[in-house]
Order: sequence, then structure tokens, then C-alpha cells
Amino acid sequence: MKSKIRSIIVLTAVFVMLSAAAAYAMVDAKSHPSSDAPYGAGPFAENPGETVSAQVAAQAATAVTGRNIDPSKPMIALTYDDGPQTSVGNRIMDVMLKYDQRCTFFLVGDRIPSRAEEVKRMADNGFEIANHSYSHKYLNKCDAATIRDEIAKCNENIKKYAGVTPVLMRLPGGNKNDTVLANVNMPIILWNVDTLDWSTRNTQKTIDAVLGKVKDGDIVLMHELYTSTAEATEYIVPKLVEQGFQLVTVSELAQYKGVVPQNNKIYYSFR
Repeated sequence: MKSKIRSIIVLTAVFVMLSAAAAYAMVDAKSHPSSDAPYGAGPFAENPGETVSAQVAAQAATAVTGRNIDPSKPMIALTYDDGPQTSVGNRIMDVMLKYDQRCTFFLVGDRIPSRAEEVKRMADNGFEIANHSYSHKYLNKCDAATIRDEIAKCNENIKKYAGVTPVLMRLPGGNKNDTVLANVNMPIILWNVDTLDWSTRNTQKTIDAVLGKVKDGDIVLMHELYTSTAEATEYIVPKLVEQGFQLVTVSELAQYKGVVPQNNKIYYSFR
């Protein structure tokens, strides 16, 4: 029942956001007829209307999440790939919930059934669950049909076990080519801050890659596989909060920055 109610709220809020954005665009166009820049111009607005006003986006995002996020304060998205991995994911969620923060988990579909309880906890507590393919194949080495199958099967498992439908995906390894970009059919979220936690597997090096480095609008890449990443997160979260950062999901970050992610487009950050 919670999942159905959440889905209704999300759909309603998105409708409100898009309707308001359209109205805003019409008013803005009338108010600035001589401007050479199209409405929504910006680094993530390749199409007119892709960017909406920050005020409209903030209202819609609050309606979706129920969390009070201050759009005037800096926010970043911590993201975790390759899960679920219960021993790590629960520690990440514990510290996020302790400080009333959230993050995004990019899950591998074939790992979900054996860790269903953890995935349900993610959904029930407002963490974003996103698509990281079904079996972590490098999609740039796959044909079109396989790419579509990898995306669809991952979405199906997330829906089955978490009760939510992902709206974002991340390419395994970030690998892409024209075939990938033509067949994913979801917004593609990459990153602009890479902790290299998968390589170093060192708590302090992961901490150092984030603290003092991140800025408003950044997307940080980590992996939900390593104890060192859990330990780093437990240190990073209170420090970032102390520094005035709000830790949000990728969808929240996009919404509060006034961006409506488009299918098959790549986003590295929302600065």
C-alpha cells in the first residue's frame, strides 16, 4: 500500500511540475521576447523546456519526497553502485537516516532477489533506487536487443521487490557508444566526483576524495560493496552536514536545480 501511495504522489507531483514549468515557460517567453537564449538554456538543457524554474522544481520535489530541502543551500548526491550488498548498504542507510539525509543506490538486477529485505528498506525509507543493468554487462559490447533486455529486467526486479519503478540508470563502467545511447531509453546518470573506492578499498582515501573536494550540484561515485566504503560514508555524512551540505538523491538534486532529465541523455552533475 505504501508503494502504491508513493507512486500516486510521485505521478501527481511530476504532473504539477511539468504543468507549472510549461506555464512558466509561456510567461517567460512573453516577458523576454528579445532574448536570444532559449528558455531553459544551460549546461544540461539541450532542449527547450528541459530546465524549469528553481521555485517550481523545489515545490514539486518537496511534494514527491516529503523532505524539507532548502534550495538556497548547497546539495550533493552521494551514489552507490553494484549493490545490493546488505552488510554495506544497511550501514550506509543507518548513517543517512541518523542525520536525515538520503542517497541513490544504482542496483544490479540479478543481485536483488537474494537481498530483497534490504532493497525494500531502501524504498520504504525514501532512498532512490536506480537501474545499473541486470547483470552488469558492459553495454557498449552488447547489441541493441541485449541492451534493452538488461535495462528492462533490472527495472522489473526493482519493481517486483521494492515496489517502485526506477526513473534513472547508470551504465556499468560508464561505458557507452551510439548503440547504447539509442537503446537505454532512460536518463543516464554518470558522475563528476570519482572516489575510486573500488580501486583503493581504503577508508581514508575515500574520505579524502570527497571532503574538501565536493561542490554544490556534484554527483559522487562510490560502490555498495566494500566495508571501507561503509566506514568512509559513516565519517563523510556527518562532516558534510556540519559543513552545510544537504545530501539528496539524484532525482531530488535534478529537481531542485530545475532540471528534468531526458531519456538517453548523459548527466555528470547538476552544477
